[in-house]
Amino acid sequence: MVESFRSPRVLVLLWLVVPLSLCVPAVRGQIEDGRGVTIASTEPGEGRVALVLGNAEYTSISPLQNTVHDAEDMSAALQRLGFDVIKRLDQSRANMYEAVRAFAKKAKGAEVALLFYAGHGVEVKGENYLVPVDVADLEGGDFRIDQEAVPLEEVLRALSRATNQVIVLDACRSNPFPDNVTGEGAGGGWAIPSGDMMGGTLVVYGTAPGAVASDNVEGRNGLFTKALLAELERPGIEAAEMMRRVTRRVREASNQAQSPWLSASYVLPFYFTDPEAGSEPDNPITAVSAGEVERWVRDGRSYYNRKDYASALPLLRKAARAGHMDSQYYLGTMYLAGRGVSEDPEKAADWFQLASMRGHAKAQYFLGGMYSGGFGGRRQDDARAADLYERAAKQGLAEGQFRLGLVYESGRGRPKDEANARRWYYQAAEQGYDKARAALERRHESGDDRARALLRRLP
Repeated sequence: MVESFRSPRVLVLLWLVVPLSLCVPAVRGQIEDGRGVTIASTEPGEGRVALVLGNAEYTSISPLQNTVHDAEDMSAALQRLGFDVIKRLDQSRANMYEAVRAFAKKAKGAEVALLFYAGHGVEVKGENYLVPVDVADLEGGDFRIDQEAVPLEEVLRALSRATNQVIVLDACRSNPFPDNVTGEGAGGGWAIPSGDMMGGTLVVYGTAPGAVASDNVEGRNGLFTKALLAELERPGIEAAEMMRRVTRRVREASNQAQSPWLSASYVLPFYFTDPEAGSEPDNPITAVSAGEVERWVRDGRSYYNRKDYASALPLLRKAARAGHMDSQYYLGTMYLAGRGVSEDPEKAADWFQLASMRGHAKAQYFLGGMYSGGFGGRRQDDARAADLYERAAKQGLAEGQFRLGLVYESGRGRPKDEANARRWYYQAAEQGYDKARAALERRHESGDDRARALLRRLP
């Protein structure tokens, strides 16, 4: 199974945690060498370094419109933020490898290393590849993606030489390759880099998995990159809050047709730009001790349990912004039900998503319901809902197991599978979940003898 992640566009932003002390920009120079290449003057081990790649003029697959503009504009913005930038445009496979090797040298010992890639990309058997402009003529016989493209893992190894890493992949989800070359059409999500290599991450897709994002043919940049550039250099905006602002911009610009989507984990706050002198930063969270976070959580939960939501809100919000998973989930419930705040399903979904990325089963269950029903700013997506229900079910959440049983029985989001439906109903019923027992009884009354056998095994 192959998934493309470019054309129409999806931006994937993997945000690794960077200490707040790294927010002070440095002033350095860049040299343009005449080949669409900018080489920064950084020595190995210095401050912030970046590799910016933009591929558009493909020779054997569909060319792209805005990718070079995106790379040029991101490069300029990053330079203004103190990054030393290697910028390369319309690169062959050999030149992309050369750029990665050069970048690896600069990244060694650097405080922050950043990758921005705009161009075609594919996922094949769990491996992600960046596609160079000279990818082979697909009519010419055997085609192996590992011999034609650059594994993302190679680039991640280069970034891992720095203390902290930021990765931005501006790519899309339509498959640029014919099915007879890469197998059946794209589906599901692209493969997330391994947690062992990446550490804590925030992944932001420019649109929900399986949805079509605008390439903004009338503009210089795609909708997501345009929104990101508008927010990136605002002083004192914490990264997660910045992404919420970017999300709102994209939704408004697309008339709600495109909605950025988060995945993976998020731990501590990060600022690209320091607050202006004399001003307070937006979301002014600083590095805090584990004990302080635990106090926020303890006191916030105490107020929450006593239904004093107004007192719980600021404490749980601080803990959530510091990366506390349960607090993120509880904030989601507060925004969903209007407890201590105005009811706001979109903010609820955003907090559920952050908790879901870190593995919170109830957050996965609630978020699955939002995708199933198409609310909270999420487009209706049965496949995504099924994925979330399955993640919750595998953690033993009875509600998730029951919903996954419904998915398999109805065929919404997964192919119909009566055996799997019975299996998940039974697991939920074993935990005393009455709706799951009722589902087995309903199937038994409809003539399902295997459901009857499972009912006899229940206490």
